[in-house]
Amino acid sequence: MVLKLISGIMLGYLIGAIPIGLIVGKMARGVDIRDHGSGKMGSTNVLRTLGVKAGILVLLADCGKGIAAVLLAGLIFGSGHVIAINDFDISVNSARAVAGFAAVVGHTWPIYIGFKGGRGVSTYSAALFALSPMYTLFPFALAMVILASWRYVSLASLIGVAASVVVMACLVALGKQPGGFLVYTVLGSALVIFSHWDNIARLRAGTERRLGEREPVSASQAGG
Repeated sequence: MVLKLISGIMLGYLIGAIPIGLIVGKMARGVDIRDHGSGKMGSTNVLRTLGVKAGILVLLADCGKGIAAVLLAGLIFGSGHVIAINDFDISVNSARAVAGFAAVVGHTWPIYIGFKGGRGVSTYSAALFALSPMYTLFPFALAMVILASWRYVSLASLIGVAASVVVMACLVALGKQPGGFLVYTVLGSALVIFSHWDNIARLRAGTERRLGEREPVSASQAGG
């Protein structure tokens, strides 16, 4: 069982670490997306730098990483409810949540490309959806309202992940969701918020770019 837990964590991390944004940037324009815009390889930077199609592709793929990590962990541990590891018991749901968090860590610090990745929002949100589909609707809807109102992707992301913690805390308190899911939202949202420290500074300074503002790639930069 210990090996299964370690396997779930490692698979989650390695899946999350797949540098989708970097791959798309290289294939679409021959650029390292980390050399442009925010320096991150997430869908928002790809959208600003390479356009809508590339941005949507990266968004969907990054979401897929979070879902895949959770689903694979479920396959590893089977349909049981509790995993006995020596004298310590861990629920299968908690093991799935750990794998999802590992995917967020992998996306943020990917081993394949020198630990310089994205901010983890898409992977975090998708893994949470895989864990608890119905209860992600409110945080997602709230984030969309914020995005439509102010067009700051970072602000919408920060409020959305914070809302996911509040919602999950209420559900766990009511006995509607396992405690492991709350641990996932607390740790995952903390990691996402930490990765947005530069966005938070720009939001406070009034210099954060809004959705739709492109980050052009010049001809001299392409192919680098």
